[in-house]
Amino acid sequence: MGAPLSDKSCIGDVGVTVGNSHIGVVELSSMVIWALMELEKVQMEVGKIGNHNVTTENRVLEEADKIPEENGFLRSLQQHSTLWNTKVASMSRSFRWVPFLPVQPGDTFLRALLLLAKHTLKVVPVMDPIGKKVTGFITEDTALRLLSQCSGLEWFDAIAEKALHEFNLHFYRFEDNKSSRGMLHLNGANTVLDAVSYMWEHKAECVPILDHKSEKIIGNMRVTDVWILLDNADVFKRRRSMTLQELLSIDIESNHARTRDEDERDAMISPAALYLTEDWRPKMSDVATCKLDETLKKLMWRLMRVHADCGFLVDEDMHMLGLVTLHDIITQFIPSLTQFSQAPPGFFLT
Repeated sequence: MGAPLSDKSCIGDVGVTVGNSHIGVVELSSMVIWALMELEKVQMEVGKIGNHNVTTENRVLEEADKIPEENGFLRSLQQHSTLWNTKVASMSRSFRWVPFLPVQPGDTFLRALLLLAKHTLKVVPVMDPIGKKVTGFITEDTALRLLSQCSGLEWFDAIAEKALHEFNLHFYRFEDNKSSRGMLHLNGANTVLDAVSYMWEHKAECVPILDHKSEKIIGNMRVTDVWILLDNADVFKRRRSMTLQELLSIDIESNHARTRDEDERDAMISPAALYLTEDWRPKMSDVATCKLDETLKKLMWRLMRVHADCGFLVDEDMHMLGLVTLHDIITQFIPSLTQFSQAPPGFFLT
C-alpha cells in the first residue's frame, strides 16, 4: 500500500522538478521499516544515557525495553516526538521514493507494462486526466494476472511455455547452486528485528526463510509483512526475541481467522482490482517454488495462487538455487525497449 506524494512546498527541498505537484509515491511498508530502524537508534541511545558504563548489547537492550511498548508500534512512535513529527520530505535521505509515473484510463496496457519494466516500478498510478486525482494503482501483481489472461495466444505461449533454464542467466540470481549461503536469506532462528534490519540493510523486497538445520525453504519475509508489527502489539513488543519460526506460526493463526474462499480472492484480482479495494495479505508460509525444468507459465500460476512478490528456484530437495521477481517475469513479455526509441515526447517521464 502506498500513496501519491503531492507537496509543492517540498519539491525544492528534494531537488525534484516536475510539471505538477506529484513528486513520487511513498510506500507505507518502507515508512514503517524506516520508523522501526529509527526507533531502535533512539532506544539504543536511551539505554546508553541511562547507564554510561554499558558495555554489552544485552544491557543496552535491557534499558531500551524499559520504554513502554505494550500499546503497540504507533503509540511508541508518539512517545518520541522527533520521530512522530518527522516530515516526509526529510525521509528522502533514508529511502528512495517510487517515481510518480502515471497512466490514464484511456492508455493501453502495454504502456503500463513498459513503465513497470523500464523504470522498475512496483506500482503505476492511474490518474483521472480531468480531476487530476489518482483513482487507483496498477501493481506488478495485477499486471501479471492481466498478462496471464493471454494464455493460449501464440505470442504469449511462445514465451511462457519455455522452461526456466532456457532464459538468460540474468533472469534468476544465484551465486552457488550447491548452497543457499551465498544468497540473501534468513533462517527460522533469526529474530523479527534481525529480519527487518537485514531487509533494510540490503534493500530487499522479499527474502526467503530457511530452516536453520536443513536449509529448506519454510517461508518468506516481504516488506509488506511489517504490517503484522502494526496489527499485533505483542509481536512488536517481542520483536527483539521472537524468532521467525514463531512469527510464521502467529501469521498462520491470524490468517486462519480471516480466511477467504478462492472465489472471493479471485474476484479481488479481476480488472476491477486496478482500483483500491479491501486489503488482504498472504501468509508468510505461502511460498512459490519452481524447478529449472518447469515452465515460466507454471511459476506464474504459482505466484498468482499465493499472491507472492517473487518465486524461488529450488532443487529436488527444496534447497534454494535462486529467485525470480515479478519484474523479471514482466520484462520477458516486453519488446526490446530500443523499439520505442522514437516514442513521442512524454511517453516516458523521467
